Amino acid sequence: MDNINISNNNSINQSKNRYRVLAVDSETGILDSLSLDLTKIGYDFVGVTNPVEALEKLKSSHFDILLLNSTMTPLNGDRVIDEFR
Repeated sequence: MDNINISNNNSINQSKNRYRVLAVDSETGILDSLSLDLTKIGYDFVGVTNPVEALEKLKSSHFDILLLNSTMTPLNGDRVIDEFR
């Protein structure tokens, strides 16, 4: 794993690839906020509002971090994890 150094100006320096984050939430405002904050500090961010679409992305791409809303429909966060396993 690459070393990550977080400096006082909130930037992340990595020697190779950036970490990829998939966030799933029905609230687009939350995804927008996460996108702004996480990309600002160096993460690659993908946000989706549909848990079924999240499963498709998980099966077709690699993500280092998964953020899930536990109260989504038709699949809540726990069911997304169960389906992905």
